[in-house]
Amino acid sequence: MLNEGKSQSTVYNYSLSIEEYLRWYDETYSIEFRKLFRSNIIECRSYILNVKKHEGKNLSGKTVNSKLSSLRRFNDFLIRRNIQKEIVIDHKVFLDENLA
Repeated sequence: MLNEGKSQSTVYNYSLSIEEYLRWYDETYSIEFRKLFRSNIIECRSYILNVKKHEGKNLSGKTVNSKLSSLRRFNDFLIRRNIQKEIVIDHKVFLDENLA
């Protein structure tokens, strides 16, 4: 991402979001992460929107979309590394800013 002109701050925040997803995955499924699945992304999105809200961390639609965007980048990375073949994150999992 740095080679694409992204700032160190952006790379850092994307990394944090991916780490957060991997922690959530481990706590939710108690199995080793191997690849992304669309159903897991949707479940994680629901967790971010609902559970975090009850913890007093009501995240804006922009923040949730940023977390999802980092996972889309992670999906691309997994494909480039031949760990995964399919794209599982599309615009349908992102929030409509007007609804968030």
